[in-house]
Parts: sequence; C-alpha cells; structure tokens
Amino acid sequence: MILSDIVGIIADDLTGANDTALQFKKRGASTKILLDSDCSPKVKVGTDVWALSSESRNVVSGEAVIRVGKAIKTLMDNFSFEYYYKKIDSTLRGNIAIETLTAIEILGYDAAIVIPAFPQEGRITVGGYHLAKGIPIGKTEMAIDPHSPITESHVPTLLKSQLIDSVGDIVGTIDLRHKLNDNYFSRLGHVAYYIKPEERKKGCATKALSLALEKYKKQKIEKVLITCLEDNVASRKVIEKNGGKLEKSFYDDITKKYIQRFWINTMNDKRYGK
Repeated sequence: MILSDIVGIIADDLTGANDTALQFKKRGASTKILLDSDCSPKVKVGTDVWALSSESRNVVSGEAVIRVGKAIKTLMDNFSFEYYYKKIDSTLRGNIAIETLTAIEILGYDAAIVIPAFPQEGRITVGGYHLAKGIPIGKTEMAIDPHSPITESHVPTLLKSQLIDSVGDIVGTIDLRHKLNDNYFSRLGHVAYYIKPEERKKGCATKALSLALEKYKKQKIEKVLITCLEDNVASRKVIEKNGGKLEKSFYDDITKKYIQRFWINTMNDKRYGK
C-alpha cells in the first residue's frame, strides 16, 4: 500500500471509468484504469488517479452491492486514497442509491454529494429535478431504456425509492433543505420524513427529526420550518415533541387539504447540542 493524495474512481461501467479518468487526464493528472476488481497493479508510484469499473449498472441491486463492495476493497487493499469519486450515470440509470450507500458504509463516510448533472450534454438538475435538454429525464427516451428505465425525474425521490425497495434495514428517509424557495417556504418547509408503515409508532420519526435539527443547529440555521397536513395527528405529535410551535393553518389548493406550519428554534433548545 502506498500513501498519497491520489484519487480513486469507482464507475458502474467501463465507459464511465474511462470518461471520468479522461477528465482528470485533461487537467494534467496521471491516470490509469484497472480493467476488473481482480487486478492488482504492479507499478503504483507516479499515478495520481486510478479508475475501476464494477460493471454493476444493469444488474439487480443485490449483485450491484457485491460488485461495488469488491471494487472498493480492491482499491483499499492496494492504495490509501484521500478522495473517492463514485461515478454515476448522468441520465440516472443504474443502482445509483444502493451503490452510493455501499461506498459510504465501506469507506466509513458520513455522507456523499450526489451530482448527476452534465451541463455540456444538456443534463442539468434544477430544484432536485433532473433535466435532459430542458425535458424531465423521466419523460425522455430514458424512460424506455431496455435495461434500466428511468421514470422518476426527481432525484431525491428516485434515490429514496431505490433504498426503500432494496435495503431491508432502512426504516425510513429524511430530506433536509437548507434554502427554501417559494414553494418550500409556503407549503413544504425545511424537513420531510418518511417511515416505513411497519416501523411506525416506535419513535423513529421523532428521533430522525431530532437528529435533523442537530444538523441545522450546527449550520447556524436558527429557525426551522416544518409543515404537515392538519389531519396527520402522528406527524403533528412528532413535530411538537421536538419543540415545534404552531404558526398557522391554511387551505392548500394543491392537496385540497389544510396544512399546518410549525417553527422550531434550534439555538434555544439544548436537545440539539451546543
């Protein structure tokens, strides 16, 4: 094993490994590509970037976990990278969520930054929605891809659906928004959480919201807005247990229901850390 500040790339196909390595090469980095996870490079010194394909884009999620895990362990056994780059498809095909989660768990990271945009090809992400030349990706030809059809254009929703469907020990998900546009401010708030039906009434949502509020406090976000439907008693209790104060209720023309707006002051509550 060598100690260096070199970069390790894990792609889900060989084309992606080549493309990503090329971008580093064009910017002056010395790059090499491993053709499979059984490769063990004989000469390691003098290379800044190494890329490896897990060949996991078009396999089932369970097999993708195995292949990505093997690829990462190959790199870990041969190098001591300062940075890891998990290459994903810019049209969102493949097992993006489960492969990223596998990488996080093996590497011991707290989080990953997911950036599917490729502006040079007209693929951008706006407000969480992924677009191809201005069209939501789920309404392009990617929706009928024979191997990995993409019908969901909202990236957080797509990632969430892959995790909930593929990982048995995940009890739920929580979305954190650090900046609110008009829609989020008026209707949705900073936080959205989902708990699997079979895991509800166990305190999971209360704990998840509490952990989210700790994150907001660390980022010096003093006032957190959380909303819920007026008839969602369970969600209201979760918010109130975390210090939520009702501001008002209003009729929402989209859901045709009443929504309640709560505010939580993270800085004045010792439950959310120093």
